[in-house]
Amino acid sequence: MIWKKKLLELLAGYDENKVTDKNGLAKYAGSHLILMGFLILITSIIGAMLEKSTSLIYFAIVVTISIKMAIGCKRFEKR
Repeated sequence: MIWKKKLLELLAGYDENKVTDKNGLAKYAGSHLILMGFLILITSIIGAMLEKSTSLIYFAIVVTISIKMAIGCKRFEKR
């Protein structure tokens, strides 16, 4: 919804007055959220096949991509 429909209001901390490139931000944030979901899905499948707990891997994926997104989204803001 963020990437295709440009629903940037779904992003935490989004301020319409600070954003310079709404389309770029929508594509950047949307693609990173899709990547996060895909990695968690793959981790779940592998964890189920190996019968191992994957909670630490989930945590690492979410934290890493969230930090990357928080830093990367700054380039779409007015300075």
